[in-house]
Amino acid sequence: MATLPAQGLSEGDEGELAGVPYDEAPNRLGSGSGLMTQAAQASAPEAFVPGDIKTARLFGRHFAETLGRLSFSG
Repeated sequence: MATLPAQGLSEGDEGELAGVPYDEAPNRLGSGSGLMTQAAQASAPEAFVPGDIKTARLFGRHFAETLGRLSFSG
């Protein structure tokens, strides 16, 4: 059983994460250091699996929310 530390999810024998098919699971590659996706070299945007698209959206939303909480003084 592999543990994905960034989300605290475990991969089951069927290749599913917490009941979600592997290719549809956000953060399926388990990166805790930033956005990570996977596709063949020079792939079209449609080549990314749905879970990687979810990961990118969640990462972008989190990044935007974090920036919104910061106070910039100039």
